[in-house]
Amino acid sequence: VRVQTLGEAINKTASIIGSIYGEYEIVDGLKFKTQVGLDYFNFNNNRFVPSYNDDSEGGSTHSQAFASIVKNSGDGQTLLFTNSLNYTKTFADVHNVEFLLLSEKYENTFNSTNASSRNSISDEVNQLSDEQSALSSQTIEYNRIGYLARLNYNYDGKYIFAGSIRRDASSRFGANNKWGWFPSVALGYNIAKESFMENTAFSTLKLRGSYGLVGNDNIGNYQFSPTLNTNFLYPIGGIAAVGTTANGLANPDLKWEETSITNIGFDLGLFQEKFTASVEYFNNTSDDLLLSRPTPTSLGFNTGSVTENVGSVETKGFEVNLGYNDFEGDFTWSANLNFSTATNEVKSLGLVEEITGGGFEGANISRIIVGEPLFYFFGLVSDGIYQSQAEVDAVFTADPGQTTVQPGDVRFLDLNNDGTITSDDRTNIGNPFPDVTFGLNLNADYKNFDVNLFVNGVAGNDIYNTNVYDLQGQTRLFNSGVAVLDRWTPTNPSTTVPRALGAPQNVAISDYFVEDGSYVRLKNVTLGYTLPNDFLKDYFSKFRIYISGQNLITITDYSGLDPEISTNNDDAFTQNVELGVDRGNYPQPLSLLMGLQVTF
Repeated sequence: VRVQTLGEAINKTASIIGSIYGEYEIVDGLKFKTQVGLDYFNFNNNRFVPSYNDDSEGGSTHSQAFASIVKNSGDGQTLLFTNSLNYTKTFADVHNVEFLLLSEKYENTFNSTNASSRNSISDEVNQLSDEQSALSSQTIEYNRIGYLARLNYNYDGKYIFAGSIRRDASSRFGANNKWGWFPSVALGYNIAKESFMENTAFSTLKLRGSYGLVGNDNIGNYQFSPTLNTNFLYPIGGIAAVGTTANGLANPDLKWEETSITNIGFDLGLFQEKFTASVEYFNNTSDDLLLSRPTPTSLGFNTGSVTENVGSVETKGFEVNLGYNDFEGDFTWSANLNFSTATNEVKSLGLVEEITGGGFEGANISRIIVGEPLFYFFGLVSDGIYQSQAEVDAVFTADPGQTTVQPGDVRFLDLNNDGTITSDDRTNIGNPFPDVTFGLNLNADYKNFDVNLFVNGVAGNDIYNTNVYDLQGQTRLFNSGVAVLDRWTPTNPSTTVPRALGAPQNVAISDYFVEDGSYVRLKNVTLGYTLPNDFLKDYFSKFRIYISGQNLITITDYSGLDPEISTNNDDAFTQNVELGVDRGNYPQPLSLLMGLQVTF
């Protein structure tokens, strides 16, 4: 910690975000619209750490005999160009038609230059030199282009049809597979519009169904093409030589991952939409999954994996929305509750038997096989801690990497009953996907005051907490958490924290590190006041002041910093997306904001 406070870090960032559009009505009902959006940023970061020596016993763990300098700078921009032609017309008062043609172009570019060096002469010189210097730069480009044709038709709001077709291209695929076709169709029948439903409580009673294809290109750039890794160190003659190596195995046959989406549901509205409800069943099947498969280390590639289109996965479940709206009088309010439940199962992996991810301490936390959910946790099952030598003698257990078990060690179950604990005893120890996801949104207005409250949460998901490994595993006998004060000792046998060992035998991947990730969170609260119109006079059309708070209250049994962990960490080895693995993720910040909304 002290070393982090020694240096000086100056990070500067500037950004510009904006958009502009133009619209022209060619004839009645036919409009052309063009829009350009820009998101630009640049950065300049400098990090300087002087020489230091904090080792009282002459070691080198906490010392550095030279100053180190790191400088990096760059910029990035995202451009979005959209052109659309939209035709809207009603014929004979009952035939409502909308036709849309759209083209879209997305361009993302990132440039950076990175330099580092040492300075053994003086801590007063905060500049790069040629001593142990390294220099690199990179340019990353990602582009997409798409075309859409869509037709919406309804007969007097009663019979509803919608159909569309998209054609998209992505720079993340090879020349023969850049393009994909993605059609969709939807049908609806609003029974409440029938004459026999007049003078009833139903303002909406709609049956609906839809089917469509969507594409996914969410992989790294240039996976289809061979790339090189510069500034790669390799020992030659006892000296670390700098060279260039192949970065990974390319796959020119990569193509779009396609998901077929089927929805069947109904919408209900009562008393002019005062009460609303919707229930929907969905069944999504993703084919040609974009996943990374580990490759043998003998191939010599740096990443150790290749991205492929493998297998399929089915996700199905229900989504329910309930609403209430009261917009009469000085006090108005509305409430919306939504919750969904979903399960997924891997149906096929092609010729691949398994795909692993979540690399941690030489093993893998996550696993994908046919018949199980995506990215389930795979490890040993723990059964408390051996409290006495008698317990050890009764069930001799050999954990991976150890030859003997002593009191105070974690007890693992011998699931295959072969008398030893090995990797063959691993099983499904957790599912990162929640059983239920829910949200509650409340809005209220009283005269010029308004308030909004949003609560969300999940239930039934598991989190693999690697922080417990660091703070309680005691593979090192320093920098542990306070929980180790209650570790197992001969005089403190009743504990769930293993003995102080200084070795890794108690930290095999197991359910010892798996926790319930359920939570309820007050995600946002906003209180606002709008000045009366007679006070504004001719200066403003609206003047509102508000105060807002985010992440104010969280209810959870999870022991980590935040149960709402990131779900898109890339595993360093396989590059697969891992879910539900807490690697010390930065928690969602608690924040308070005050602002003004002014309209002239």
